[in-house]
Amino acid sequence: MNLLLDDIVNDYANMINAFRLSTKNQLLTTIVRLNLTCVKTIDELLSKKFIYIDNARLPVTEYLASTEVLICSKCFQIGHFRSTCKSLLEYCKLCGIGIDDVKQHKDVCNSKQCCVICSGDHNLNDYRCPDINLIVLY
Repeated sequence: MNLLLDDIVNDYANMINAFRLSTKNQLLTTIVRLNLTCVKTIDELLSKKFIYIDNARLPVTEYLASTEVLICSKCFQIGHFRSTCKSLLEYCKLCGIGIDDVKQHKDVCNSKQCCVICSGDHNLNDYRCPDINLIVLY
């Protein structure tokens, strides 16, 4: 299995790490979790549904890990909750624009995704945000 992990890491330059998941009893499974920094690569892998390593066709599925990162639901910054947020504005979780009234903004939102945290092309609370993933890893 370690050779397989090495091959996967070598094939994807933006791979942070790859490791086998284990059960709650610490028994290793055949499931491999890949941590990537590029949202584009993640989307490509998910759309292909398979990767090929050493002539083996391996299925790819989305892994939704529970994050242990505090993300404010008002300003979407990392490290605090809404109850302690000092931001004067609330931010649209889709387009990332700071606004006074979220309900009013829904009618005029351009729906173009933009992350406040990394300026990436995804929702503000998307688990694929590279900045959030870096925090989760460490």
